[in-house]
Amino acid sequence: MLMVKCVLLLVCTTIVLSASIISAGTSGETIMDIKMKGAKPEEPDGYICTSYEVPYDEAYIIKYEAMADADTAHHILMYGCDGAAYSQADTWNCPAMCNDMASQKIIFAWAKNAPPAVLPQGVGFKVGRKSTIKTIVLQIHYAKSFSKMNSLISQVYVYT
Repeated sequence: MLMVKCVLLLVCTTIVLSASIISAGTSGETIMDIKMKGAKPEEPDGYICTSYEVPYDEAYIIKYEAMADADTAHHILMYGCDGAAYSQADTWNCPAMCNDMASQKIIFAWAKNAPPAVLPQGVGFKVGRKSTIKTIVLQIHYAKSFSKMNSLISQVYVYT
């Protein structure tokens, strides 16, 4: 049985920078590139979500790294869903994350320019088609509207 260790990369910019969400990390891990798909909050304190199906049968998230700035992203939450996301749109206004609200679980939280979260050796969040986390939902609480911002927003790497 092939098991993949993954790093999840969350990219919270105003544009999607690549079509593929999978790339190789420098230490041999896999990086899932999770990006906010063209979100542009027009009001301060906007909560916007996007989702990605996990493209593996089984993988383990071992590290999260947010490349975000607390001046624009107040906080970021990542949810795991046992099925589909609440919406199939590129982005939607939260609070709903998963189609089956009872299955949603928080698998990562970031705020205030926090450092990367590295799980202990041998520990990881199981994700994939053969797990209870088949879809990942990224929720970003934007501190300001984009009309008042001059730069890119943020990104987060998740390693598997």
